[in-house]
Amino acid sequence: MKKIITIVFLLNLTIGFGQYTAQDRAEKTVREHLIKSFTNEKYKSFGFEELYKTSPKEILEIEELKSKVNVLRKNNLLTDSSLSYYDSLTRVKVDAVKAKKLFSTYDIKHNFVIKEGENNTLNYYNFILYPDGKIKDVQQLMKFEFAGSEYDWFYSYYRRTTLLVDDAEENTNCYNYLDNLIKTDTIDRIATMQTVLATHATIARYAYLDTIVVQRIIAQNWLRRNISSSIKVLQYSNIETILDKEEKIGSNLFVEYELNGIKSAYYFEFDTNYILRGSLIVNEPYTEYFKKKKTNE
Repeated sequence: MKKIITIVFLLNLTIGFGQYTAQDRAEKTVREHLIKSFTNEKYKSFGFEELYKTSPKEILEIEELKSKVNVLRKNNLLTDSSLSYYDSLTRVKVDAVKAKKLFSTYDIKHNFVIKEGENNTLNYYNFILYPDGKIKDVQQLMKFEFAGSEYDWFYSYYRRTTLLVDDAEENTNCYNYLDNLIKTDTIDRIATMQTVLATHATIARYAYLDTIVVQRIIAQNWLRRNISSSIKVLQYSNIETILDKEEKIGSNLFVEYELNGIKSAYYFEFDTNYILRGSLIVNEPYTEYFKKKKTNE
């Protein structure tokens, strides 16, 4: 299988004309594609990541060879014989690339919201572009349907609304933590986004991180998203710590709710970052799980 190596690419991408940067031109291509697909009224951009170039190893070898020649030339170490050798080697490699019809592609990831009726959905896509700027492929990395007030929380998070008015440094730390969580915890992007939004909302409301509230919000909105937006939460259990020997590895929570006059319960399990890692319906009788006792949180 052809080995593909991805490197950050910010300059010299031939996409369109004018004074725009490669990043600008790639973003313009993607926006026009999405507006054509969903209409301007339904599509709302929430930022792009940096443009990346993905090259087959054969093309990378040519780029490395050219870079080596440039270094030798700048240091006056390039003789006529060595120049002839490198030119010949470069031509051979270029001909091989042409024969195989190999080319680099360019990746740019994009967050955007699509509005359908009263529902807003956050989408995270990777767009793969040809060297001429046309779209080669599209990969959906996340589709997150907002529940309750989550869209408002996301907008506030995106706009960097001040969470802690009297502590600018800690406010920055909060956003750095949430940004890093999205960047590094990609096992389940939807679950991670739920935690980020619930954490943001809780700090904004209470000016500190109440982890009990965070987990309750996540559980409630999971039920709204996956069972029905009409559910009525009746009660939450205590939050219990999950231990592996003596090490904390997560926590759990039971939620009883009512829908159309019928009561049901669900079990939720979180990791140490309060990201939802599992959920199960709980069969009756389940009253034992809701007996109040001293919390470990």
